[in-house]
Amino acid sequence: MERNHNNNFYILPDEPVEGNPMAEIFISYAHANDEPFVEQIHNDLTEHGFDVWWDKQTMQSRGRTFLQELRDAIEGSDRLIAVISPNAVQSDYVRAEWEHALLFSRGVVPILREGDYSLIPDELSKFHCPDFRRE
Repeated sequence: MERNHNNNFYILPDEPVEGNPMAEIFISYAHANDEPFVEQIHNDLTEHGFDVWWDKQTMQSRGRTFLQELRDAIEGSDRLIAVISPNAVQSDYVRAEWEHALLFSRGVVPILREGDYSLIPDELSKFHCPDFRRE
């Protein structure tokens, strides 16, 4: 069991279950101010055995457009974590990422990093949204 940034508990498995590999996760966030937070999430998840796609670590340059790289990565993931902050909800890229995930029936988990719950887009408001704001 681990604690989030508010010192609330959340559960992460210690290792993959045999025959059931850990989920592949895509992290969607605004580069403007969410990057240090996302780096910590990336490190925590990979430390616990998850395969995490984070553009700063994973983006390949295969002669494709930036948007196509993102779409390919989302389609190859099981789940998308949408880091919600004021900058993220204003980002066309972040919106395109979670919309693409929903279109391809990928699980979307919004997490509130900054701001309040009214920032969560209507399309994501029905999903459970853990509170990762710092007090």
